[in-house]
Amino acid sequence: MQKIIGKNIKNIFIRMPDWVGTFVLATPVLKVIRDNFPESRISVCVRSWSKELLNNCSYINEIINYDSKSASLSYHIGFIRELKKKHFDLAIVLPGSLNSALIPYFAGVKNRVGYVGNGRRLFLNYPLVDTGDKLFTELLSKAGFKVSKDVKPELWISGEDEKYAEKIWVDYGLANTKVIGMGVGVKGESSRKWPEEYFVELINLLADNIKIVLFGSKEDEHIGKNIEEKVNKKIINFTGQTTLNQFTAFMKKLNLYVTNSTGGMHIAGLYTRVIALFVPGDEKYWAPYGNQHIIICGEADCTPCTNRKMRYCKDNKCMKSITPERVLKYVQSI
Repeated sequence: MQKIIGKNIKNIFIRMPDWVGTFVLATPVLKVIRDNFPESRISVCVRSWSKELLNNCSYINEIINYDSKSASLSYHIGFIRELKKKHFDLAIVLPGSLNSALIPYFAGVKNRVGYVGNGRRLFLNYPLVDTGDKLFTELLSKAGFKVSKDVKPELWISGEDEKYAEKIWVDYGLANTKVIGMGVGVKGESSRKWPEEYFVELINLLADNIKIVLFGSKEDEHIGKNIEEKVNKKIINFTGQTTLNQFTAFMKKLNLYVTNSTGGMHIAGLYTRVIALFVPGDEKYWAPYGNQHIIICGEADCTPCTNRKMRYCKDNKCMKSITPERVLKYVQSI
């Protein structure tokens, strides 16, 4: 298989992952590609929710919005036609779906790099075996890219987001005090969620001089409200109230983040220490980046947990086995 480096590559298409956590872990790809092709045009294809995370990224030239979940065949055909007009020389396909490999194939991209699986091999002329590298840099290395040893995930937020976070910190009296953030929701299978009442108990156990800030998506607003109503102290509830870039700016200011396994966990892990609560087995694939974090796994007789088990789990006893007292010990050790 001929290596990519050395080819006349002028126009590059990168299909980024759909999920927040995987997206964050894949960000080193952008720097590696820019370092290898400093003069080429780089277009990054994302779903609408992640576009803001790239608005301030200096490695890329264009953000292409793509609704990969659209049920409209005409939408996908129209999207492919628009890509054809851009005359891409190289496609880097990071998601594992068949759709993500089909798009650059039918758009006529000559060089298509991605992992095999889900029937994708036929549509990639650089089909590579996934060995579990979470940062996707091994994919590029196998395709001939030069990958720096110190490359790592990164995000790019504006000065406005930094100023917003600073103003909130001052307005809410969070400056010059210990602040712990808590990610109270979870995307996908609810069996991966630490019980609301456990968050309540943990907050009640913490010292009064520690400030608590709740975070989560719009879908988590009811969880944040329930916790806020049940705790015996005043806390700050920002569930559903921040953009991803504002959330990122807040993470830079925290002393600690206690969270379910979520996309927000991966953002937080770039800036502060994280105590991450996992179903057993899931942490092998989705732990936050870096070795400074604390991973707490539940225990149950049905371990390890798999996607199928999560889907049909009626009693997430593994997550319930992670007691607030156990988490408190780790919080106090930091």
